[in-house]
Amino acid sequence: MNFEPAKCPSCGGSLQLPTDKTTVKCMFCGCAIVVKDAIQASGASIGNILNLAEAAAKVSNFQESYDYYTRALEFDPSNYRAWIGKGLAAGWVSTWHHRA
Repeated sequence: MNFEPAKCPSCGGSLQLPTDKTTVKCMFCGCAIVVKDAIQASGASIGNILNLAEAAAKVSNFQESYDYYTRALEFDPSNYRAWIGKGLAAGWVSTWHHRA
């Protein structure tokens, strides 16, 4: 059985949904969730958040970039792009790179 990250469309709770089911109940609010729709909605959100994180990094707004990467990881903790981006942004907002 495989699981995909998603958010409950009703309460916004972070879920791991089984891909072999059509519907499940949210463990937070109890509402019925259509698995396919919830996974697709979360996938679009992750893509948008990663785009915002990368755009913020391009204009050297590394704190904002870090925050967006953190949000992306809330949707999908195994997203390698978000982990790499978050690590790079963390390096830029730290003080070590300012030392000569």
